[in-house]
Amino acid sequence: MSYDQIVCLALSEKDIDLLTRLLAELILADGNVSPLELDLFKCFVRLPLGDEPEMTLRSFTALTDEEIGNGAEQPEALYLYCAVLACGDRQLGPEELALLRRFGKAMKIDLERCKALETMARNFVLDQAAQFMWKIPGQPYDKANYLTVIARRLGATEEEIDEAWANQGATE
Repeated sequence: MSYDQIVCLALSEKDIDLLTRLLAELILADGNVSPLELDLFKCFVRLPLGDEPEMTLRSFTALTDEEIGNGAEQPEALYLYCAVLACGDRQLGPEELALLRRFGKAMKIDLERCKALETMARNFVLDQAAQFMWKIPGQPYDKANYLTVIARRLGATEEEIDEAWANQGATE
């Protein structure tokens, strides 16, 4: 599944509008808008023709917890989308994680469920990276080591990394 395919999950117009604002807030959380985050934002969000994505990002105001909680029709789906985008630049910083958890609390998602959704998002991003890496023949760097570094940046535990490698049929 690619990033543009994940948007095919059914969301209402209300949830799409809320998701747009949540994603904008997440992307701006660490003060750095990476090209990858911008590309992911464009995959998730429908922009009017000719709109500049970064200007659109910066035009949103932060949501209150009440707006988040009252606006979400499918809170877990929104949380998962946000978690995928937060992991999309292949690192999950403390600002992004804190914001994700704030979103989860506002949408009344149990902390353990938030963690499970974050793991799903992290695994999705790692799987995408693995598929991409394995398609490139003759890379001068160690693919397994590179993916392990990404997994650690995303906050994966050593157990999760070992499990991911077992699922890929690879070993470190």
